[in-house]
Amino acid sequence: MQTEIYQSIRAGVLEAVKNFSKEIPPHSVDEPTIIDIGPGNGILTVEIVKQLRQIYPLRGIHLILIEPSEEMMALAIQHCQASLPMQVKITPLCNCTLQGLTITEQKALQEYQPIWFINASLSLHHIPTELKRLNLEKLNTLSTSLLVTEIDDNLDELEDGSPELIYTMSDITNRFIQDVLNTSYASVQDKKSCIYSFFLADAITVLKNIQELRVEHWMSISQWQKVAQLAGFQVL
Repeated sequence: MQTEIYQSIRAGVLEAVKNFSKEIPPHSVDEPTIIDIGPGNGILTVEIVKQLRQIYPLRGIHLILIEPSEEMMALAIQHCQASLPMQVKITPLCNCTLQGLTITEQKALQEYQPIWFINASLSLHHIPTELKRLNLEKLNTLSTSLLVTEIDDNLDELEDGSPELIYTMSDITNRFIQDVLNTSYASVQDKKSCIYSFFLADAITVLKNIQELRVEHWMSISQWQKVAQLAGFQVL
Protein backbone atom coordinates (compact mmCIF):
# COMPACT_ATOMS: atom_id res chain seq x y z
CA MET A 1 0.00 0.00 0.00
CA GLN A 2 1.72 3.16 -1.22
CA THR A 3 0.69 5.74 1.36
CA GLU A 4 1.92 9.34 1.60
CA ILE A 5 4.53 8.31 4.18
CA TYR A 6 5.74 5.52 1.89
CA GLN A 7 5.91 7.91 -1.06
CA SER A 8 7.93 10.35 1.03
CA ILE A 9 10.33 7.58 2.08
CA ARG A 10 10.54 6.33 -1.51
CA ALA A 11 11.44 9.80 -2.79
CA GLY A 12 14.11 10.13 -0.10
CA VAL A 13 15.59 6.72 -0.91
CA LEU A 14 15.78 7.44 -4.64
CA GLU A 15 17.37 10.85 -4.06
CA ALA A 16 19.90 9.25 -1.72
CA VAL A 17 20.63 6.51 -4.28
CA LYS A 18 21.24 9.13 -6.96
CA ASN A 19 23.66 11.15 -4.83
CA PHE A 20 25.28 8.10 -3.28
CA SER A 21 25.92 6.29 -6.58
CA LYS A 22 27.49 9.37 -8.19
CA GLU A 23 30.11 9.34 -5.46
CA ILE A 24 30.60 5.56 -5.63
CA PRO A 25 30.45 4.23 -9.22
CA PRO A 26 30.06 0.50 -9.95
CA HIS A 27 33.10 -1.66 -10.56
CA SER A 28 31.56 -2.62 -13.92
CA VAL A 29 28.41 -1.71 -15.88
CA ASP A 30 28.03 -5.29 -17.15
CA GLU A 31 26.48 -6.88 -14.06
CA PRO A 32 27.32 -5.08 -10.80
CA THR A 33 26.15 -6.74 -7.59
CA ILE A 34 23.82 -5.14 -5.04
CA ILE A 35 22.57 -6.66 -1.79
CA ASP A 36 19.04 -5.63 -0.81
CA ILE A 37 18.04 -6.46 2.77
CA GLY A 38 14.29 -6.84 3.24
CA PRO A 39 13.13 -6.05 -0.32
CA GLY A 40 9.52 -6.98 0.44
CA ASN A 41 7.60 -7.20 -2.83
CA GLY A 42 10.52 -5.74 -4.81
CA ILE A 43 8.80 -2.52 -5.92
CA LEU A 44 11.37 -0.25 -4.30
CA THR A 45 14.22 -2.51 -5.45
CA VAL A 46 13.12 -2.04 -9.06
CA GLU A 47 12.90 1.72 -8.66
CA ILE A 48 16.39 1.84 -7.15
CA VAL A 49 17.84 -0.07 -10.12
CA LYS A 50 15.99 2.16 -12.58
CA GLN A 51 17.41 5.21 -10.79
CA LEU A 52 20.91 3.74 -11.09
CA ARG A 53 20.36 3.09 -14.79
CA GLN A 54 19.67 6.78 -15.34
CA ILE A 55 23.20 7.50 -14.12
CA TYR A 56 25.16 4.53 -15.49
CA PRO A 57 24.59 2.51 -18.71
CA LEU A 58 24.02 -0.74 -16.83
CA ARG A 59 23.73 -3.74 -19.14
CA GLY A 60 22.72 -6.07 -16.34
CA ILE A 61 22.36 -6.30 -12.58
CA HIS A 62 22.98 -8.97 -9.95
CA LEU A 63 20.58 -8.69 -7.01
CA ILE A 64 21.20 -10.57 -3.78
CA LEU A 65 17.90 -10.46 -1.91
CA ILE A 66 17.76 -11.21 1.83
CA GLU A 67 14.12 -11.67 2.84
CA PRO A 68 12.44 -13.56 5.71
CA SER A 69 9.11 -14.09 3.90
CA GLU A 70 8.76 -16.71 1.17
CA GLU A 71 5.67 -14.94 -0.18
CA MET A 72 7.44 -11.58 -0.41
CA MET A 73 10.53 -13.17 -1.95
CA ALA A 74 8.45 -14.75 -4.70
CA LEU A 75 6.80 -11.39 -5.43
CA ALA A 76 10.15 -9.59 -5.41
CA ILE A 77 11.73 -12.04 -7.85
CA GLN A 78 8.73 -11.87 -10.17
CA HIS A 79 8.58 -8.07 -10.08
CA CYS A 80 12.32 -7.57 -10.63
CA GLN A 81 12.46 -9.98 -13.57
CA ALA A 82 9.34 -8.53 -15.19
CA SER A 83 10.05 -4.83 -14.64
CA LEU A 84 13.74 -4.30 -15.32
CA PRO A 85 14.71 -3.81 -18.99
CA MET A 86 18.03 -5.58 -18.69
CA GLN A 87 19.56 -8.91 -17.79
CA VAL A 88 18.70 -9.62 -14.15
CA LYS A 89 20.46 -12.25 -12.08
CA ILE A 90 18.88 -12.90 -8.68
CA THR A 91 20.44 -14.73 -5.76
CA PRO A 92 17.69 -15.24 -3.15
CA LEU A 93 18.36 -15.85 0.53
CA CYS A 94 14.85 -16.70 1.73
CA ASN A 95 13.61 -17.36 5.28
CA CYS A 96 16.59 -15.24 6.23
CA THR A 97 17.40 -12.05 8.13
CA LEU A 98 20.66 -10.16 8.51
CA GLN A 99 21.13 -11.24 12.12
CA GLY A 100 20.24 -14.81 11.14
CA LEU A 101 22.92 -15.17 8.45
CA THR A 102 24.96 -18.30 9.07
CA ILE A 103 28.74 -18.47 8.73
CA THR A 104 28.24 -20.59 5.60
CA GLU A 105 25.93 -17.98 4.06
CA GLN A 106 28.35 -15.17 4.92
CA LYS A 107 31.21 -17.04 3.24
CA ALA A 108 29.02 -17.68 0.20
CA LEU A 109 28.25 -13.96 -0.08
CA GLN A 110 31.97 -13.16 -0.02
CA GLU A 111 32.29 -15.08 -3.29
CA TYR A 112 30.19 -12.42 -5.05
CA GLN A 113 32.77 -9.67 -4.41
CA PRO A 114 33.02 -6.94 -5.44
CA ILE A 115 29.62 -5.82 -4.14
CA TRP A 116 28.72 -2.31 -5.29
CA PHE A 117 26.62 -1.45 -2.23
CA ILE A 118 24.12 -2.78 0.28
CA ASN A 119 20.64 -1.29 0.53
CA ALA A 120 18.63 -1.55 3.75
CA SER A 121 15.35 0.36 3.51
CA LEU A 122 13.31 0.13 6.73
CA SER A 123 14.76 -3.30 7.46
CA LEU A 124 17.30 -2.87 10.27
CA HIS A 125 15.12 -1.45 13.05
CA HIS A 126 14.09 -4.99 14.06
CA ILE A 127 17.65 -5.66 15.24
CA PRO A 128 18.08 -5.01 18.99
CA THR A 129 20.15 -1.89 19.65
CA GLU A 130 22.99 -3.77 21.34
CA LEU A 131 23.35 -6.00 18.24
CA LYS A 132 23.21 -3.27 15.59
CA ARG A 133 26.95 -2.57 15.61
CA LEU A 134 27.79 -6.28 15.35
CA ASN A 135 25.48 -6.68 12.36
CA LEU A 136 26.76 -3.54 10.62
CA GLU A 137 30.29 -4.87 11.08
CA LYS A 138 29.09 -8.04 9.35
CA LEU A 139 27.89 -5.93 6.41
CA ASN A 140 31.16 -4.01 6.30
CA THR A 141 32.98 -7.26 5.47
CA LEU A 142 30.79 -7.57 2.37
CA SER A 143 30.84 -3.98 1.13
CA THR A 144 32.12 -0.68 2.48
CA SER A 145 29.11 1.08 0.92
CA LEU A 146 25.84 0.86 2.83
CA LEU A 147 22.64 2.85 2.26
CA VAL A 148 20.34 2.83 5.31
CA THR A 149 16.85 4.33 5.40
CA GLU A 150 15.10 4.35 8.77
CA ILE A 151 12.52 6.36 10.71
CA ASP A 152 14.06 9.03 12.93
CA ASP A 153 12.46 7.93 16.20
CA ASN A 154 14.11 6.55 19.30
CA LEU A 155 12.27 3.95 21.36
CA ASP A 156 15.03 2.06 23.13
CA GLU A 157 16.04 5.01 25.31
CA LEU A 158 12.52 5.08 26.80
CA GLU A 159 11.83 2.97 29.88
CA ASP A 160 9.47 0.01 29.69
CA GLY A 161 5.89 1.06 30.47
CA SER A 162 6.84 4.72 30.92
CA PRO A 163 4.44 7.53 29.94
CA GLU A 164 7.08 8.72 27.45
CA LEU A 165 7.12 5.33 25.71
CA ILE A 166 3.33 5.09 25.63
CA TYR A 167 2.99 8.63 24.23
CA THR A 168 5.76 8.19 21.63
CA MET A 169 4.51 4.82 20.39
CA SER A 170 0.91 6.03 20.30
CA ASP A 171 1.92 9.13 18.32
CA ILE A 172 3.95 7.10 15.81
CA THR A 173 1.18 4.53 15.39
CA ASN A 174 -1.45 7.24 14.96
CA ARG A 175 0.57 8.88 12.18
CA PHE A 176 0.83 5.59 10.28
CA ILE A 177 -2.83 4.70 10.79
CA GLN A 178 -4.03 8.12 9.63
CA ASP A 179 -1.81 7.80 6.58
CA VAL A 180 -3.40 4.45 5.71
CA LEU A 181 -6.94 5.74 6.30
CA ASN A 182 -6.29 8.74 4.03
CA THR A 183 -5.28 6.49 1.14
CA SER A 184 -8.10 6.75 -1.39
CA TYR A 185 -7.37 3.82 -3.71
CA ALA A 186 -7.18 0.98 -1.12
CA SER A 187 -10.25 -0.99 -0.05
CA VAL A 188 -11.57 -0.79 3.50
CA GLN A 189 -10.59 -4.44 4.02
CA ASP A 190 -7.02 -3.80 2.85
CA LYS A 191 -6.77 -0.78 5.14
CA LYS A 192 -7.99 -2.79 8.13
CA SER A 193 -5.63 -5.65 7.34
CA CYS A 194 -2.66 -3.28 7.10
CA ILE A 195 -3.53 -1.51 10.35
CA TYR A 196 -4.27 -4.65 12.37
CA SER A 197 -1.45 -6.81 11.00
CA PHE A 198 1.34 -4.26 11.14
CA PHE A 199 0.88 -1.02 13.03
CA LEU A 200 -1.37 -2.12 15.89
CA ALA A 201 0.43 -5.45 16.22
CA ASP A 202 3.81 -3.70 16.49
CA ALA A 203 2.48 -1.10 18.94
CA ILE A 204 0.99 -3.78 21.21
CA THR A 205 4.23 -5.77 21.15
CA VAL A 206 6.32 -2.72 22.06
CA LEU A 207 4.02 -1.62 24.89
CA LYS A 208 3.46 -5.10 26.37
CA ASN A 209 7.03 -6.36 26.40
CA ILE A 210 10.29 -5.45 28.03
CA GLN A 211 12.85 -3.94 25.69
CA GLU A 212 14.64 -7.26 25.06
CA LEU A 213 11.43 -8.81 23.68
CA ARG A 214 10.28 -5.93 21.49
CA VAL A 215 10.15 -6.29 17.71
CA GLU A 216 10.87 -2.61 17.05
CA HIS A 217 14.19 -1.02 18.00
CA TRP A 218 14.15 2.38 16.31
CA MET A 219 17.02 4.82 16.76
CA SER A 220 17.60 8.45 15.88
CA ILE A 221 19.62 9.33 12.77
CA SER A 222 22.51 10.57 14.92
CA GLN A 223 22.59 7.21 16.71
CA TRP A 224 22.61 5.31 13.41
CA GLN A 225 25.52 7.47 12.24
CA LYS A 226 27.45 6.74 15.41
CA VAL A 227 26.85 2.99 15.16
CA ALA A 228 27.84 3.00 11.48
CA GLN A 229 31.11 4.79 12.29
CA LEU A 230 31.87 2.32 15.08
CA ALA A 231 31.23 -0.50 12.60
CA GLY A 232 33.85 0.93 10.25
CA PHE A 233 31.71 2.84 7.76
CA GLN A 234 32.48 6.36 6.64
CA VAL A 235 29.27 8.34 7.11
CA LEU A 236 28.36 10.66 4.22
